[in-house]
Amino acid sequence: MCARVFCSGESFVPDEIVDLYLVEDVAVWSSGIELNSLSVVSLVEEVQIDGVGNLPSTLLWGGPLTAGSFDVVADVDRDGVYTVGVDALGDNHVNVSATMFVIPEIPLGSLLGLVACLVAIIVKSKT
Repeated sequence: MCARVFCSGESFVPDEIVDLYLVEDVAVWSSGIELNSLSVVSLVEEVQIDGVGNLPSTLLWGGPLTAGSFDVVADVDRDGVYTVGVDALGDNHVNVSATMFVIPEIPLGSLLGLVACLVAIIVKSKT
C-alpha cells in the first residue's frame, strides 16, 4: 500500500485560486523566497477555494514517499514567491507545529501529514 499526503484548510478568501507547494523543510521563512528555487517535492497549481473560503482536500504527494520534514505553502497571490502575511505557510515553528514527518508505505504517516497541513493552514490563514 502506498501512502499519500493530502492538504485542506479554511478561512481563505472565497472563490480564489491558489497554488500549493510541498517543499523540503526551510529553516527560516521570510518574504521574497522564490518557491521554485527550493527543493520542491510537489506543486499543485490552480486549486479552487470554495464559496465559503475552504481549501478542499487536495492530493499533494502520491508517493513514493520519502521520510523527512516538509513545509506546505499556499501561494495565495500565485506569483511563485513566498510573502509573509499573504501566503499561508505550514512550517516547523514550534507555535505552529506544522512539520510533516512522512513515513513511507505506512498510512499513518500520511494521516499525520494531513493533520499537520490542515493545522498549519488554519493557523496561518487566521493570522
